[in-house]
Amino acid sequence: MTLLAAMQAQRPQLLDAAVMALRESVPAYTRVDHSELRRSLDDLLTLLTQNLAEDPDAASRGLLHDISRRRLAQGFSSSDMLRAALLIGPVVRKVVGHDRFSYDEYAHLDELLADFALTASNAFIEASSRKLEAKSQAVRRMNEELMAHRDALSHEVAATTRALASERTLNRKILESLASGIIGVSPDLEVVLYSPQAELILGMPTESVLGRPLLDAVAGITGVDLETIVATVRSRGELPLTKLQVGTPDGRKRWLFVSARRIMGDDGESEGTVIVFDDVTERELLLDSFSRYVSRDVVHRLLARGQLELTGERRCISVLFADIRGFTGIAERVDPDTLHTLLNRYFRMMIEAVADAGGFVDKFVGDKVMALFGHNTTPEIGARQAVQAALSIQERLGAIEDDDDTPIAVGIGINTGDVVLGNVGSERRMEFTAIGDAVNIADRLQSLAKQGEILAGPQTVTFVSDDPHVLLSPRGDHQLKGRTVPVLVHEVRAGPATET
Repeated sequence: MTLLAAMQAQRPQLLDAAVMALRESVPAYTRVDHSELRRSLDDLLTLLTQNLAEDPDAASRGLLHDISRRRLAQGFSSSDMLRAALLIGPVVRKVVGHDRFSYDEYAHLDELLADFALTASNAFIEASSRKLEAKSQAVRRMNEELMAHRDALSHEVAATTRALASERTLNRKILESLASGIIGVSPDLEVVLYSPQAELILGMPTESVLGRPLLDAVAGITGVDLETIVATVRSRGELPLTKLQVGTPDGRKRWLFVSARRIMGDDGESEGTVIVFDDVTERELLLDSFSRYVSRDVVHRLLARGQLELTGERRCISVLFADIRGFTGIAERVDPDTLHTLLNRYFRMMIEAVADAGGFVDKFVGDKVMALFGHNTTPEIGARQAVQAALSIQERLGAIEDDDDTPIAVGIGINTGDVVLGNVGSERRMEFTAIGDAVNIADRLQSLAKQGEILAGPQTVTFVSDDPHVLLSPRGDHQLKGRTVPVLVHEVRAGPATET
């Protein structure tokens, strides 16, 4: 599979990841309507894939100018647009995989993104040029009227002086109002700019930082290798957006999104480096807390969408159901406290096995577990992940026993197919889950499975049939409860490559 094919296959995931990255990393994007932002990114991905396919559409390239003009009208700065353009590459690498494709493919992608960033910047440059031209015309008119209007000129000079002073004040206030911390560094690594928000985030006063060598000024910050960052910026011209946990001199722990870029003058010489960082500590705490109730993948998807709605999207994924056999008898034999402890050990093992395979637990229904795979990758990989998780569960169950030292046994059903993945319920109470016939088949296969068995549907079997780690045994067509069409069922067992 090529990088282009992977990007096309995972386009919804790319859009989700890009929306989340922009809203997290560029505060200005929180002002953009979610639907408009998603459409703009969809157009950008279309243009990007056309160019990767060496089939550019000249009319489509005008989209970059349209997007840039809209952002300019919405109050974006050129740095906002540049940072946004530079985020797309890391997002693509994160979603499709850093090591899956050749250096040349990623190099081509980086060249296109650099060209897109330049095109977006040109829109800002054109607007600035028009503004400068207007000022130049005003100066020429003032020179032409110099002799005849000396008194008027004096008034104009005074007014201009006041305007410049006002602009300097405005620039200072804008810097103070930014949510991001900003550090400006000269070519010889002396700190020449230190914003009020940087002082607030890092807990170091301006007078102890401004005018000092960078490495000395922030020596009290732990958890960040500034020498490596400086070396990266010098060699590559930028530091891609990076999440770091740092310790401040006052003993606080902070999660920061950090990026840096070298500023070049018209003569091609470096004029310094700008380091931009945002404090996302509260967001990380919220993410960690919320992830204890639903999966971290679900939390990321909800944050990427920007709002909670009763919406869903069609995906081909794999669904796994697992249920303890004889659980009613176990509950009858042991007291509630012991049962609670036993279930917690069982659920902990299930969550770890599912997560290790690449999926996430969607819900617990009594002692039944529902897990989803392939929501952020291809259907084939999702099916392999689900089977891997099932085999791992059966292997790990030996460490869990009930009050009579009887090993816990489960039946597992796996099925792959199209579902609607999204929120269901009402505006007051909703749940993220998968809905569709593929889900029902997986649950019915679980009911059919005996203790210790793993039963899989036909589509799952197709995707894992060539896996040497898996043995498949036909169990024939089965008329599953509630369905009119029989389903061909296979039993799944560990193959020779995994047996010990």
